[in-house]
Order: sequence, then structure tokens, then C-alpha cells
Amino acid sequence: MKSTNHHSKKVLNKMFDRRSISQPHGIMQNLHLLALGLALSFAAPLAAEVEKTRLFHNGTILTVDEDFSEAKALAIRGNQILAVGALEDVSKAAGSGAERIDLEGSVMLPAFIDPHFHVLGTALNSLFEYVGLKQFTTVEEASSYMQEAAKKGGDWLLFRDLDLSTQAWDKESFTREHADKISDRKPVFVLHAGSHKATVNSKFLELLGKDPSHNGVLFGAEIFSEALPMIEPYANWDAQKGLKNAHPDWLAMGLATLGDTGTGTIRSGPTELEILFAAAESGAFPLRVRSYLSNMHEESWRKADIKPGHGGDQIMVIGFKLSSDGSNQIKTALQREAYLNSQGDKGKAYLTQQDLNRQVQEWSARGFQLAMHANGGGGIDNIIAAVREAESKGVDVNRPRIEHCSIVHTDQLVSFKELGLSGSFLMGHVRYWGGALIGVLGEERAKLLDRAGTFERMKIPYSLHSDSPVIETSPLEMIEIAVTRNLMSKPGYVLSPDERISVEAAIRAVTITPAWQMLSEDKLGSLEAGKLADLVVIAKDPRQIESDQISEIAVLETWIDGKKVFERK
Repeated sequence: MKSTNHHSKKVLNKMFDRRSISQPHGIMQNLHLLALGLALSFAAPLAAEVEKTRLFHNGTILTVDEDFSEAKALAIRGNQILAVGALEDVSKAAGSGAERIDLEGSVMLPAFIDPHFHVLGTALNSLFEYVGLKQFTTVEEASSYMQEAAKKGGDWLLFRDLDLSTQAWDKESFTREHADKISDRKPVFVLHAGSHKATVNSKFLELLGKDPSHNGVLFGAEIFSEALPMIEPYANWDAQKGLKNAHPDWLAMGLATLGDTGTGTIRSGPTELEILFAAAESGAFPLRVRSYLSNMHEESWRKADIKPGHGGDQIMVIGFKLSSDGSNQIKTALQREAYLNSQGDKGKAYLTQQDLNRQVQEWSARGFQLAMHANGGGGIDNIIAAVREAESKGVDVNRPRIEHCSIVHTDQLVSFKELGLSGSFLMGHVRYWGGALIGVLGEERAKLLDRAGTFERMKIPYSLHSDSPVIETSPLEMIEIAVTRNLMSKPGYVLSPDERISVEAAIRAVTITPAWQMLSEDKLGSLEAGKLADLVVIAKDPRQIESDQISEIAVLETWIDGKKVFERK
């Protein structure tokens, strides 16, 4: 952009006809320090130039306000948006001394928001070698690569994203026996795509103290609570350095805010919060984070007396994350009916209904917003039942979200409306695993995947997310997938054409709707006067090009708190 020196905040409450819900302001006004000795304050801007005024013009400015208005100019002062609208009006508001920035015909939007992202988990990717579908089309090819990697040295053999549902494989599972062929002398750890399953070899089972006859396949908490802490490179990993190295890639996607769904999973509860706050305080990590505490560390959070609202505009604890079930493609998501060719297997409930009910009631009563993972229809049923019971007992469940929200049955939509539930879709499921889900669920049930079109018509709030590192995808690619619903494994096949949405609807789903879902719509998600100056500049208008080319649009600049934090060279 060329620069020269010269002398509706309540969008979603109007868009969606839902019951009234409690506002976040009471939470924001009651900040608490961590009971960890952290004496940090994040009320100040992210090093924004407080008095600097800048005026952007000569481009398309998509405000993503209630009317999806286009503006000719936008001015920011310090870390806030000063004015948006006609060039003459904005120029008057900015004053003669404002720095004028020529957009040169490019497009400005609110900076993108990914509401379901694993911040440390994504940064941790550097420890593992990728062996997924983008590199190997068969498990045999991936296995050969891992065997060759084992010959190169190193005490630990760590791999990620093996995917039996999309990489061709003539066997039922990838077990200890297969991992032993990679190496029988060094510990082998293979994290499967989706992070719900891992395979280890006999040497690793020995370190875990498990029976040598164990098949080496680990699930859920076994991975994060037992296996990962045993890995020396993981235990010795410098998380601060990891965040510093990883976050430039996120800024290059136009991301400014991340919902960290499961804080504490990688670095044992409150320690992970310390890492995020310290990274922000050092200035080495500019992105915003809205933190959802992992239910894997309930007792740690209770002892630390962590309360919602701790932090500030950059890093803030707002919610609690729990999981109802597993993953569709590995057949651990809880379904209403059995998976195809599974001898009646419907998947797995990660929590009993009793414990799910307790967690929903306890953590809602503590003031936390809930982000609740459910992929299968049965898992969604259990969450609906838990929220309904909490409400019947007078517990206010504030803006409850169902994460991934993959297989939604039509009768469940009534409950979404009644209970004020919203959904967040891992839209990459459609492109990367849609074909696999047809194979494990059948075509009719697979058509229920990520029903953004239905949610749009019924005015049920929904957002799009990556679940990174499960899928490393950009907001622009999420928009493309939601608009096209094309399958990677079946060129030309559209999964549920009626579930496609417009480009404008998809843009809302990566800006204002996730801001609302994360209790931040008063400050983030649209370009309106008074909101924080988080902006993204892209090369083309997604509405004006072929829909299958949206992911190819270049992100030119990302701004957070009125400061340019990324510029494409």
C-alpha cells in the first residue's frame, strides 16, 4: 500500500431470532489475576501508536456490519477505528494531519478470526515429521518414508497426520506391529490426523509401562496425559520460541484472533496460560487469544481459581472446553446409528451423560462460556440433553457452542433454536474427508456434514474454523470450501449442494459471528467506529471471482491494534 503524510455493534442479535442472552460486559468488568504469581496486565494496547491517525482509501472496504456495507474510506486512530464511510466524511474526522494510505484497488476486511484453534498444539508441529495425505497417497508410502527416516539418526521418531481414512491402506488399523517395522530400537510415535488416535511401537509401550501385548493404538487422554509427556523433545520443547517461530504463518493468513479451545492440553493446565501471557507480554506474540480451558485439567483450574475475564484485549480467558465424543473418520464419534460394516459400533461417548451434565452445570455456574466438541449425531444429542438439564435447573448456559457440529440431524435443529445453541464447523472436513465419510457413514448421512446452508436459512449462528493443527488451512480456503463444497477425493462432486452458502455469509462466519461466539463482538469482527483496529487487506474481492479460486487470493497486509504486523513482500 502507498502511504503519504498530509495536514453497529449488535449485528448478530439483530440477524438471528434467538432468545435474549446475557451480555459479556459483566464478565469483562470483573478481571482476576491468576493464582500463579502472575502479576501481568494486558489492558493496554498491543504497542499501538496511541495518537497516530491513518486514513485508508482507494479500495473496497467491506465493513461486515449488519448490512454488509461497502465504504470508500476508513480511518484509525491509535488502536481503534475512528470513522468508516465516504472519503469526504472520513477525511474530516481524521483531520489534515492523518497519514493517507492508498489501498490501490485492494480489498479491506475485518481481520479474520479462527474460533477453534490449538495455539501451542499448532506451534508444536515442528517436532513431528508430516506423513499425511498432502505428501503420501498411501499408508505404505508413508511407512516407507518413516522407515527411511529412522535410519537418519535421532533418539526419537515422531510423525504426524497419518490418515487411514484418506490414505489407501488394505488393513483395518496401523498398530504396534507396523510401528515396530519403522524401528524396534527407538521409540516411535505416530499421531493420526485429527489427533484423536496415535500409534506407538513396542519400545514406546515399554516406556509407558504397558503390557507388551498392547496393540500400540492410543486414544484421547492416553495421548496427551500419558504418551506426550514421555517424549523428551516434547518435554524439553521451548514453547515461547515455538510460538515466535509459528505465528508469522498465521498472520500471513490474515488471522488476528484465535479461540484456543483446550488451553492446558499441551503444557499441563495453568502452565500453558503462563506461556501465553508471557509471550504476549514480551511482544513476541501479537495475535489475540480467547482461551477455553481444557476439561482434562479440571482440578488444576479449580485450585488456581481461574475465573472468566482474566486478561485483557489481547489474551483473555472466557470459556471451558469439553468433549462429548471423538472423530467421524476414525469411527470414534458417537452416532445415532452404527457405522457401515462395523458390527453395530456407534462410536464412543468420551463422557458419560452424568459427567457431561455435571461439567456443563458446574462450569456454566462459574461463569464460563462452553465450547463443546461433538462430531456425531449421538454426541450432539448428549450435549443438547446436558444444556437442557442445566437450563431446567436454573443454570444460565451463556452462548453455548457445539464445536465441529459435524453430523446434525434435522430434528436437532429445533433444540438449537430453543436453547440458543450455535455451531462452529470444521469446514475442511468437507473437502478433505467428505469422501471418506461417505465410506464410513453412507451417502445420506454424509450429506448431513457441516450444514451451513441449513443454519443460514434457520438463522442459527455458525462460524468456520480450522481446528489447527488438525487441518492447516486459511480462512480464505474455509470460505471457498463453504461456498463450493467440492471434495478433494471426488473431483466434480458437490457434497449436499443445498448446504452451500454465499460468499458474504462465509465471510461473516470468519469475522463477526466468531467474534460474537467468543463474547467479543463489541470490539472485534466488523469495521465500525469504536472497535479495535484489526484489519486485513487482500488482493481481490472474493465475491467477484470464481468461487474455486477464493483460496488463491493473496493476503497483502494484516493489522492488529492499529499496528501492521504482516506485509507481503
